[in-house]
Amino acid sequence: MGDGSLPQTPIVTGLSHLFEHRDQPEKPGQGCWAAQSEKSGQDCWAARQLLKVLALIFLLTFPANLMAAATKVTITDKDRAEAADIFESRCVTCHGEDGRGDGPAASNLKPGPIDFHSLKWQKSVDDASIARAIIYGGSSVGVSAEMAPNPDLENEPGVVAALVGQVRGFGK
Repeated sequence: MGDGSLPQTPIVTGLSHLFEHRDQPEKPGQGCWAAQSEKSGQDCWAARQLLKVLALIFLLTFPANLMAAATKVTITDKDRAEAADIFESRCVTCHGEDGRGDGPAASNLKPGPIDFHSLKWQKSVDDASIARAIIYGGSSVGVSAEMAPNPDLENEPGVVAALVGQVRGFGK
């Protein structure tokens, strides 16, 4: 999945099936998922095109990783330790050891890194958005592209959840 592909969940598999079919009108009664005897190939093709648009809207609005982040993830002690190491090795440079956005590289960034202690910011963002920013970088959630992505964490939900918890902890 680190290659940018989506996990093979039943929803994703079903939606991807739509895109495996021909993009040309079918002959009446062939391959149409609707009542084949009542639909013309053109109607089937048009319906499939509409479903493709709706599928894309769904995938862009509710990516699989956000749906996974919305579910309860068990965080192990190992996940917490790895998250602490990752924060120290990757995040402190910009966000600082205390998460105030005052790391050694922060002064070179415009805009500067988020101060995780800001209650206003903490209230303005949900956990799924923080997780998405961690995995895909700042531009994936509409903030600075200077926030680097961490695609190696895409298949590490416990570690990502522990990092989100660490970020949330600064706001308390």
